[in-house]
Amino acid sequence: MTDILSQRCPLHILIAEDNQLNWRILQRILKKLGYESEVVENGLEAVRAVEAALADAQPYDLILMDIQMPIMDGITATQEIFSRFPIDQQPQVVIVTANATPEYVEICQQIGTHGLIQKPINKQGIADTLESCYLGSRKT
Repeated sequence: MTDILSQRCPLHILIAEDNQLNWRILQRILKKLGYESEVVENGLEAVRAVEAALADAQPYDLILMDIQMPIMDGITATQEIFSRFPIDQQPQVVIVTANATPEYVEICQQIGTHGLIQKPINKQGIADTLESCYLGSRKT
């Protein structure tokens, strides 16, 4: 019997990543864990995707957000999402970055992200993060 994480922890996931190789790796890992995901290539598109998903009554549970992207970076996009939408409509945001400097870690904590994943990413790290996000998003 195989344990597919997506069956235990269903999540609607958005990837905000401008590097095609990185988002393909993320999608591949998510697929192995049983998840489908959508991809946007900058922070502005992430904000718009959250808005569209809410309008369609299919809100995102989680965004895997790169920090350094064109047009709008991940930190700015996260702040925009958290300020623009009511807390019960906000997806959790996990920053995915190769630059996990102490400064970025502190900024992520200050703005309220759910966590930070250091690149290069791995399946177990993603699985642990998804499970944590699912448990953190359950409403009682």
